[in-house]
Order: sequence, then C-alpha cells, then structure tokens
Amino acid sequence: MDVEHLIALLTEVAPQNELPRQADIRLEDTFHERLRIVLDAIASVLVSKPRGEVIAVGMRSQQNGLGKKIILTLASNTGIPKKTYQHARNLIDDLKKLGADFADYRKSAEQEIHTSQQSEPGRVDSPEIDERNLPPHLRQKIYFFRRRVLLFALPKIHQRLHKGYKPTKSSRGLTFVRIAEELDININSSVNILKKCSMIINWMLHHLPNNSRLFSIEKEDYVVEGLNSIAGMVDELFETKTWLADIPNTSSKTDDFPFEQFLRKMSSISSNTDTLLQYAYSPRLYQKYLINTDIEVECLNRSQRPIQLPSPDKWRQIAEEILKAQGASSLLRDISETNKNIPGLHLQKSFKRRKTVKGWVHCECMLVLYLIGNSRLGISALPYIGVSKLSCVACWEFFNALHKVDCMFYVKGSHSKAYFPWKFPDVEMNSAKLLKSEKEKILKSFYSDLAATYTQRFNAKERLRRMSESSTGSTKPIARDRWPAEKFRM
Repeated sequence: MDVEHLIALLTEVAPQNELPRQADIRLEDTFHERLRIVLDAIASVLVSKPRGEVIAVGMRSQQNGLGKKIILTLASNTGIPKKTYQHARNLIDDLKKLGADFADYRKSAEQEIHTSQQSEPGRVDSPEIDERNLPPHLRQKIYFFRRRVLLFALPKIHQRLHKGYKPTKSSRGLTFVRIAEELDININSSVNILKKCSMIINWMLHHLPNNSRLFSIEKEDYVVEGLNSIAGMVDELFETKTWLADIPNTSSKTDDFPFEQFLRKMSSISSNTDTLLQYAYSPRLYQKYLINTDIEVECLNRSQRPIQLPSPDKWRQIAEEILKAQGASSLLRDISETNKNIPGLHLQKSFKRRKTVKGWVHCECMLVLYLIGNSRLGISALPYIGVSKLSCVACWEFFNALHKVDCMFYVKGSHSKAYFPWKFPDVEMNSAKLLKSEKEKILKSFYSDLAATYTQRFNAKERLRRMSESSTGSTKPIARDRWPAEKFRM
C-alpha cells in the first residue's frame, strides 16, 4: 500500500471541470470562526515569490497570569525566508498599534456621542470600518499598512498580471485590457466596471516591476490606490449576479477568458489586507487577541525526504492493483502496452532512469501534525490552518483521514489537482505522538479515499477517450474614497 505511488498516478488523470471542495463546517467557538478568515488572510499576504510558494499559518494560545500569549506558526513548501518572517513580525506589530489607535478613536467618538446626547452609549459592537470617517492621522497609518503589504507582494502581483493566456499567446493582464477596449462604454454597469478596472491594469502592465526595489517612490501611491480601487470595484461587480452574462462576446479566442478567476486574484491581496484591518478594528477581537497579548511568530523547517520509484514496467501493475481493489479492473482491458493512456507513461518520461525522487511534506500537513503534537502536551490550538491557496487533493484527503481519529483540524478547501512528488508525513506523525493504531487508521482511510478518487477519474478519462475515438467530430472591502479610474489613463 504505497500511497505516494498512488498520488503519482493521480497526476495523470486530472479531472475535467471539477469544482473546488469547500470546508462545510463552522467552528463552535465564535471567535475561532472569525479567526479562520484572519489566518487565511495572513497566509495570503505573506506570499511574495512569483511561483511555487504556498504558506500555511497555525495559531496556539496560552494564558500567562493576567496576560495572554499567542504563537503564530508559519510553514511553507519552499521554506520561510528571513524577509518573510520579518514581514510577518512587522505586520503583527502594526496591527497591535492600529488596534490601540482604533480603540482610542472609538473612546473619543463615544465621548462625543455621550456629550451631545447626554446619555450612556450602548455597547460597541464590531462595526465595519468606514475609512472616510476616520481622522487624517488614522487614514495615513492605514495607508502605510496597505503600502507595506502591497509592496512586499509586488512579485506575486506582477506574476498574476503577466501569467500567460494560450488562446491569445499573450498575458492574462493584456488580454483583459484588450477585451475591455473592444467593449462599448455605457452598455451596462458591469461593462463600465470592467473598463475602469482595465485602465488601472493597463497602467500596471506598463509601470509595475517585478521587484519593489526597482519601483520608484512616486508611483507607490498608484499601486496602493489602484489595487484598492480594483478590490472595491470587483466586490461591487460580483454583487450583480448576471455580470458575466452582461459581457458581450468579442472574439472566439477570448470566449473562455477566466474573468472571475483573474479579477479575484487581482483583488485578493487588497481584500485580505482589509480583513487584517477589520481584525484590528473589531473591539471584541482586539480585546481578546491583541490588547495585553504577547504575539510570537515561529517558523517550521521544510521537510524533504526521498521517495522510492518503481521500475518503469511496474506502473501499470500498481494501477491494476488499485483498480482491482476498487472492483474496476476492467477499465484497463482496452489499453494496449503502446497506448498513450497506459498508466505511468507520463511518469516514466518525467522520472526516466531515476530510482528515487525527493519529495516535500506539504506545509499544511506538516503544520497540522505539529499542532496536534503540541495539543497532546496541553497547548491549545485553533482547529484551523490558514493557507494562501486551496490545498491539493492529497492534503485535503489527509485532513479528512485525521478526522477518523478525532483530530478535527480544517483548511478552507481544495482544488482538484494532485502533485508529485508528494511525501507522506510519516516522520511527522511519529513526532505528533499519534498511537500506532491511529496511524494505521489514518493511512488506511487516506489510501482508500485516494484510490476511490483515482478510480473515478480514470473511468471518466477512459469514457472521454472512447467517446472521442467513436465520433467524427472572499470580507467586504473597507468603505473609502477611490481614485477615479481616469487617473490611470495612458
């Protein structure tokens, strides 16, 4: 029962149009429920590398007399660089200071209300920030916080703009701008928003470098205000349920352009920055998790170990054993040894003449086992792992397998992809103080669920092949003043 070989085979049967999985749970503690979003936001704004970086964030808390201690633990598939660790520390310090400033502002505002109404004000709830009503010194501090976040994330923003789009042999950013240019203004409000967004994106395509050190100070305002404006407009656009239908067709090459995915990614860092600001602004979260609280940041070292590869002729045998156990061995009958769909063919080419390959333990799996080990020592942890992107299918099923032994930790969701090399966290399970019976139950459940997924996807892939051969054919943005889009006109 080699689960790593099973995951390797899963990479060959990518599903068609499978929707992301979302965690269908609510944490019992209302504070924990709100902190889920905060941990995801922290993970998101810590990403700076253009590609391949995934960050996971966990949280533990301890009571030290009258004071509290919170430990944020960071993990990454590529390791946490010193600059990322320092950036996390700076953001936490900024949020604590902003939380104190917001608390002082609320006190003064309540005193004004009390004086004018000559009555005791009611209990302050957790109102949303309206930045337009804040005093200038607070607006300036918020701006500096936004700038710190966005400049750190500049390489990732640059990559999202310039990511290739095959149908037009261009970038997604430039394709979006070209589509918007072909749309007639005043057709409808959705098109008007797209055209305004395209002005800002077009400016960024021409002026945004892939490194903040190459960026002139006088253009920083444009980046901060531009990305904030996009986030606000995207939220407004998505409130219109028919917005995609409002966009007329412009070209067959752009019919399938991923508008929603592109706009969500371009607005995500600003939206997550707003989430962190709301965390500092919330009276309840400030009282419980910021004031009189010592917040530490620690990092886990990434874990890489060798994975033994089978000989090239063994991949089909492994697939047959999986399908036979699932009662689906007949799926391989029509596949000859020369067929391009033979299991393991792509893996043979990728790992030709190699007997081993080094695999990373994915960051959310490494982190959850670290937290489980600490919880068994009496250190309580938030039962949620914040992640900068949806988990792969193997990590998702690993969390589901942990639930079988009452280790109830969650991530926000999973996309449909499997990645290899993917290292099973056996060493980390030992460190987590799991019993032998628990480890066996986790592995059995994990393998069984992945085998069922492989069988389902293999069946779907074969069905499509036969058909082909037989035919001829996220938190609301903070209310604030926006720069007019025309300011970015080239």
